[in-house]
Amino acid sequence: MRIEVCCEESLREPFQRAAESCGRTVLISTALPSAEAVRKFQPDAFVLMVQGLASELQDYLVMLREQCPAPLPLLLFERRMKGRCFFTEGIQTSPALRTFFHAAMDREQPMFLRWPDESWAGRFPRSVEGVQRREASKTFLYGVINEEFQETVRQYHLDLRASGHYLFVWELEKVALTDYAVNKSIHYFLHALRMEDFARILQEHCGGEIVFHDISFAYILVNAPQRKSSRENSHALEHLTRALALAGGQRLAHCFLSDPIPEPAKICLAHQDFKRTCAYRFFCQEAAVISNTYIKNHQRWFSASYIHETIDTIQHYLSFDIANEALPGLIRKLYLEIVKPSMSYKLYYLASDAILKSLKEELSVRLLLDSIDSPWLLLTTQLGSIEESCQRVLSCVDALARRQAKLHSISSTMVRQAVRYVQEHFSEQFSVEELGRRLNVSASYLSQCFREETGISLKRYLIMYRMQQAKHHLLSTDEPVCMIATAVGYNDYRQFSKMFKTLTGVSPTECRKGAMGKPQDYPREAYFSIDI
Repeated sequence: MRIEVCCEESLREPFQRAAESCGRTVLISTALPSAEAVRKFQPDAFVLMVQGLASELQDYLVMLREQCPAPLPLLLFERRMKGRCFFTEGIQTSPALRTFFHAAMDREQPMFLRWPDESWAGRFPRSVEGVQRREASKTFLYGVINEEFQETVRQYHLDLRASGHYLFVWELEKVALTDYAVNKSIHYFLHALRMEDFARILQEHCGGEIVFHDISFAYILVNAPQRKSSRENSHALEHLTRALALAGGQRLAHCFLSDPIPEPAKICLAHQDFKRTCAYRFFCQEAAVISNTYIKNHQRWFSASYIHETIDTIQHYLSFDIANEALPGLIRKLYLEIVKPSMSYKLYYLASDAILKSLKEELSVRLLLDSIDSPWLLLTTQLGSIEESCQRVLSCVDALARRQAKLHSISSTMVRQAVRYVQEHFSEQFSVEELGRRLNVSASYLSQCFREETGISLKRYLIMYRMQQAKHHLLSTDEPVCMIATAVGYNDYRQFSKMFKTLTGVSPTECRKGAMGKPQDYPREAYFSIDI
């Protein structure tokens, strides 16, 4: 067994002796090993010591899950004052791992903790004794009159002033608990340690109380700073919230701060406002603490013409030149430089819907459906970020571009002949049956081979090629639209206009007027042109 150990320097020698006596290969470090070190050593189990904030270990466990898809035996331990030692481990424990740990720490007689056994009270007595206290303070979130608030504060000796508070909320994304079933005690151990970190930070600053918490969230009522000036109060509050955010964790954790709460009766309003504020996490992953002040200072607005010009340009490339090198940059610009700072779900769905409409092919829609988050997914699970959504769209477009690139490397002579015929006779009226007869094959066989080689149907290819040629004429000539329609194989002008708008999102006239951008912005090479 290969065991990765992280502990303080004084324990290095005991763990080395334990490795020799138990016949284990051990890598010992005083700091949490990097992802690269874990990949290089490839441990079978971990022994990690609590040396700082619990959030550091929580963030580290997230990294371990990314590096080790299969859960590995994990043991956490903590050395307290007066030589007391506590440890816990996951359900997927290893007798060999526990034997190794006891061989190293036997002199300290470590106490095993398993939630919610009685042993838990030996290390976290307040978490067991404070049930009534927490139930009483939790009611503050749902409505309380000032007199009831004062009575609860006196009865349970809460560290809260009569008035002047902020509500600080910490939440852990559910994905951080994907291994909850096998590491339940470890997660509760880290959560209990985190609550101790929060309580210590409150005592070091203005005071306050954790009024309600569970394994993935905590509601903390903070006493407002009372300094000589508003500027000093602002700095003190910022210092406090940053300390709480650091204790909350840097990965898969979010923190929120309410506006000032002038009196206890207004606490419930701050709680209700949190439900609105938390929706902004999708746009504010980089924020240490999200508040109305942060949103006000970072939110930006853009003109409708600027937004539509960017979307139109992206739609053009998606419809006619999906492999263009400029497309990824434009998609990043739309999502990260326009949608993200606007913090608007309405704009997010407008942009995403435009991308979907630009890829009408059934295959393309299927690929994108998993890339663009639905409103229900975002607002119910509250997972993901605008950056992740942008990356999924980029990955999907890249997959489509690579698939459509088959058009440029067709191996079938018959399909290449069909492509050449379409490019040379697209202005004429012909059917798949007629083309099959020219190539001495059946229409069904030709259609099957064409789709297998290119990923799209022959009829679809003909339509897209005609529309691309029409777009070229609209942007580079002054010919009447009706003549362009005839030139690309449409005798019915209305049918041509309807098909053009279906594929591009704008009418031929709007295209010519620049609704999709200036003509010089677009290359004249057809997306569906093939060098044969």
